[in-house]
Formats: sequence, C-alpha cells, structure tokens
Amino acid sequence: METLSAKNISQTGYRVLFILHLLMKAPHSKSEIIEKINKNPFLNDVTLDTIRLDINTLKSLGFCFKMGNRSNNFRYEIDLSPIKISLSKSELKILNIAKKTAMNFLDFDEILSIYETLEKISKLVEPSEELDELLNFGNYMYLDLKIVKELQKHCKEKNEIEIVYNSPINPNQTMRVVCHYLRCPKKKQKLHLWCTSDKYAGAVYLRVDKIKEIKALVRSGCVSEFEVKKCRYKIAHQTVLPYELEDFEQIVVLNDRFIEIEADYLNEFDFMQRLLGFGSDLIEISEGKIKKKFLSTLKKIQGVYAKN
Repeated sequence: METLSAKNISQTGYRVLFILHLLMKAPHSKSEIIEKINKNPFLNDVTLDTIRLDINTLKSLGFCFKMGNRSNNFRYEIDLSPIKISLSKSELKILNIAKKTAMNFLDFDEILSIYETLEKISKLVEPSEELDELLNFGNYMYLDLKIVKELQKHCKEKNEIEIVYNSPINPNQTMRVVCHYLRCPKKKQKLHLWCTSDKYAGAVYLRVDKIKEIKALVRSGCVSEFEVKKCRYKIAHQTVLPYELEDFEQIVVLNDRFIEIEADYLNEFDFMQRLLGFGSDLIEISEGKIKKKFLSTLKKIQGVYAKN
C-alpha cells in the first residue's frame, strides 16, 4: 500500500507541475490541457473534472488565474501573484517526491522544463530547507542553461558549430562539431552532447559543462548521421547479472553457462573500454575487427606489466 500511495502522489504531483508549466508558457483551455497530457507518455489519460481539481490545487497554493471567454476558447491564463506562497513541509515533500520520480524516467528536455517551472515557483515561496531540496537537481545545477538551450536548437537542426571545449588534455581548445542530440548516459550521470567532429573518428560525446562557449554557427542543416556498429559478446553467467546493461545493449541469450549481449555502439574506443572492464568474465567476441583490436590491446597491456 505504501508503494502504491507514493506512485499515485508522484503521478498527481508531476501532472500538476506539467499543467503549471503549460500555463506559464501560454494560456490553455481544459481541452487543450487534456490533449497535451494524453500525448505525454508518462501521464495517464484524464477527464475535465481531473483538470478542474488540478487547477483548484494550484489555486490553493496561491496561483491566480484569468478565465477567458468564448472568443479564446475559455483559456486559462496564469497570473502569478507577487505575494509569497505558503507551502507546508508536507506539500513541499509531495512536490519533491514527484520531482525525484520524474528525474528517474524523463528525458532531459522534460527535466529541464520541470526545473524551469520550480525555479519560477521558488521566487514566490519563502526560503526553507525543503525548498532548497526541491531545487536540488544534482549535476543539472552546474550547467549554463543558456548554452544548453543553444545546443538544443543546434541539435534539432543538425547544425555544425564552433565551440570552446575545456578538455583535460587540451584546455580551452576550439573545435567544430555537428550536433546530434543531448543525453545523460546511465553510468556518466552528466549531460553530454553527442556529435561528430573532423578531429575524431565516429561519434563523440562531450560533457556539456565543459563547453565554455559557442563561438559561431558554421553550417546549417548538416545531414551526416552516426554510423551505428553492431557486436555480440558473451560473458560468464553468475547467479545474479553482475553488470548493469548500458543504454545501447540488450540480452539476446541467457542460460546457465553464459549471457550473450548485443551492442549497437557508436564510439569504438568507449566500447573497447567496456569490453576490457569485464576482465576474465568475457568469454567471446563475435565481431572480427573488434576481436582483433581487443587481443592487440591485451598484448600491449601484458607488455607494459611484463616490463614492470
């Protein structure tokens, strides 16, 4: 019962935040709000009564609304009051539950929308420890949102841009990249720009917090696509799956002796590091080119240890 209750609270809390974000961007009617909610894969379908209750929830929190007329389809327009909103600890706790749940399964765009909404709300709420926790978005807090929004636009249009990137090897280097998408990989837990560059072979991902400046737009609407490569490998089977799958992997065979995994990888160097990380549990690599490079790398490593 406890888990179900938390799930229901999270669904309701996220929906209320979603509605608030819609109304902060532009006036919406109840039917328009329902249409947007029904298109959101993370929200259940709702009725007009549900929207009415959610609007009343926002009103109880101190938000004021102007109701339209027939000429504008009776759209709600939010009018944020300069008066501070009084939110109890339990109300802030519910918003926190909704936020944490949303961050576990939403894409970066949705997480950014929630952050922007809560940031606006925070300016109307009295400071407190609970409010600080509500605005704690981990690594997202250290991003330059102006740069993030520019990158979103360039990714959508597949533009080639010139950036200043603060890499560990070459601080503040200028490089040209073709933007593809923004992602936060499971293991890395930081936002990355996936791109292609003349400096590197194949797909490259760059930490967004290391991008210090977008200097110029070089070309618009580039059509280059990532080359997706496939490889199957086997690891020894244990009682419990010992390794968490990456975003690009899936299990294709599972038995008492081994686990066979198929990977659709973009960056060969990173995939090689992945395979090396399995150590003696790696049984077989199916793809000849990768297998050859893997064995060559092992010999180099063995040579280094032999010298020592």
